[in-house]
Amino acid sequence: MPRCRLTAAADRDIEQISDYIALDDPEAARQFVSRLRERCESLAFTPLAGRSYPELGWEVRRVPFEGSYLIFYRPEQSGVTVLNVKHGAMRPETIRKQVRRSRTDHDRKSS
Repeated sequence: MPRCRLTAAADRDIEQISDYIALDDPEAARQFVSRLRERCESLAFTPLAGRSYPELGWEVRRVPFEGSYLIFYRPEQSGVTVLNVKHGAMRPETIRKQVRRSRTDHDRKSS
């Protein structure tokens, strides 16, 4: 069965997003995280669903999530690895830099 793995960076991103939402509504934060994790899991079954992000190479793809967020992931034989979850309003250069770092860190740990 395909599976979705989250990098440490993706876990941190999700935690930061949740903390921010929880400032106004803790229950909304829990629900958001649950929907986000479900979406990540669904990517394991449709790994080519996202648009490729050639600026990052290595088959990095992205899918929008609930309008404002972008899930960056890489298809793998066993499913997908989510590299980062970023707000779409972030500067593109910042997003590219952070996703590259996450990919590099993940590759080092996988070798």
